[in-house]
Amino acid sequence: MMAGPGARGPARHMGYRVHRERGPSVAPSQRSHDLEKEELTTLSDTQDDPTSRQAGAPLDQVRRQWNELGRTDPLWAVLTERGKKDGAWGVDEFLATGVEEIDAVMADVAAAGLAPGSGSALDFGCGAGRLVQALASHFDQVTGVDVARSMVATAAELNRKGTACRFVLNERPDLQVIPSDSMDFVYCCRVLQHMPTRLSSGYIAEFVRLLKPDTGVAVFQIPSKPSTTLLGRLMRVVPGPLVERVRKMQMHGLSPERVTQIVQAAGGEVVKVDADESAGPHWLSFRYLVRRPVAVPGEPRP
Repeated sequence: MMAGPGARGPARHMGYRVHRERGPSVAPSQRSHDLEKEELTTLSDTQDDPTSRQAGAPLDQVRRQWNELGRTDPLWAVLTERGKKDGAWGVDEFLATGVEEIDAVMADVAAAGLAPGSGSALDFGCGAGRLVQALASHFDQVTGVDVARSMVATAAELNRKGTACRFVLNERPDLQVIPSDSMDFVYCCRVLQHMPTRLSSGYIAEFVRLLKPDTGVAVFQIPSKPSTTLLGRLMRVVPGPLVERVRKMQMHGLSPERVTQIVQAAGGEVVKVDADESAGPHWLSFRYLVRRPVAVPGEPRP
């Protein structure tokens, strides 16, 4: 679904710059988003769910925004690197950025002494499927979830991993489409920052719910507040709607203290917090490594 400093961010991951060979490009006019129903799993807001209705308005806004970006220039919306607009991304080079990012993330997880199983993984806000395909080199079955139908359609078109990857259109403020305790690994980067904090808080709690107890690991990124750069200081005082009108997408943050509270309330444990560049220089951003300990017998689950 979403992005970094203006979109899903420049192609820089964990401090490394990506070197790419140019591959065939995909122009927006060359793509078709009319998937057959059986190609796409969908979970929409239900009329009888008060939680869905309460969060529906902000989620509708996110969905409309990213559907439009997915229809017009999906690869650039995911990675807004200079010179890559208007279908200029090559598919090979675009997917290569995902491989580098995920390889670095998995190395970081191992360095923290964690060893998630290799069965199942989830990429939340999968966009065009760049990271879903990269995760398929580490996990047997990878699910990509996104709120934008146009993005999910693009991800299915670009999929080179066959049945190892599946893509789910989720139009709810939760992840009920995924069973509890079912994921070895959950990943989310440059996504939560583009939705109101009421939504991102709920999704963070859902990440914990999905993890397999004891072995499951989640890695996600979210900024806390604008930085002290000139533009960052301006964003602290300029009304949010005006900033969004200029930037063409929302930006929101949660403090590390608040993120830790959400994780703990959901039954998780924050193992590590690292400064992160994914939101760009004008935001203070952090990457969280989370596990879900085995519940103590007799204690109610959050």
